[in-house]
Amino acid sequence: MNLVTNSETPWLCFKDPMSKLVYWVHSKCACSFYKRIFKHLGWTETNTTDIDWDNDVIFSYMRDPLVKHRVGIIEWFYFNNCEYLLKDNFGSEQFFVLLSQATYLDWHSMSILDHLGKEKVSKIIWFPIDTEINHVGETIKLIEQHRPVPAEYKKIILEEKPYHTSGGFKKLCNEKILKIQPTPMIIKSLEYDRWLYDTVTKKNFEPANYPQRIEFLKSRGLTQEEAEQQADNDVHTGEYLNWDKE
Repeated sequence: MNLVTNSETPWLCFKDPMSKLVYWVHSKCACSFYKRIFKHLGWTETNTTDIDWDNDVIFSYMRDPLVKHRVGIIEWFYFNNCEYLLKDNFGSEQFFVLLSQATYLDWHSMSILDHLGKEKVSKIIWFPIDTEINHVGETIKLIEQHRPVPAEYKKIILEEKPYHTSGGFKKLCNEKILKIQPTPMIIKSLEYDRWLYDTVTKKNFEPANYPQRIEFLKSRGLTQEEAEQQADNDVHTGEYLNWDKE
């Protein structure tokens, strides 16, 4: 296992030599597709230690956090040439239950918060890859905001085809682990990512301890409406992560 949880780790990026655009590579979120595109377009391979977090325009891609976590767990076995372990234990429900309970095995299953930390995450423009949003089209729009995009540039992006999709036995493993109910620990470990994803996809996120927070605020003299308003604002800003610290 590569148990790295350090926001200072030099994670892979690609920087546009003609603008301040930087693509942060987020595993299991169309990264093979976009790495190919930006290499083809001549973007410079770099890492997060070279990013100017106050001035660069950083963007990346995301998917449902639980799905990303689960398929990332399975990816560890393929990345480390240990897929035989999945084949040997495919009939064992307990084996997959144990895998589903791992917070992460490496960067493929690591949360965005563990990757970068809250401050850096908040400075990234996010595109979901698993909704009706056209992430390829949105990528082109973003680039156009910061530099001219020649027709051949667009052609490269629009004609690139994804190839690193999971099929065969790997797909069966993904489907098997995705059917397992997440434990409270996993839900908690992905809570920030869930909030971020729901914010990006315009869904209403409510932390598990939201009802308790309402009661706490009411005990401090707030009305039901005032408590809900303050709690909702904390969720919107991410301040809800500090509720348990009070």
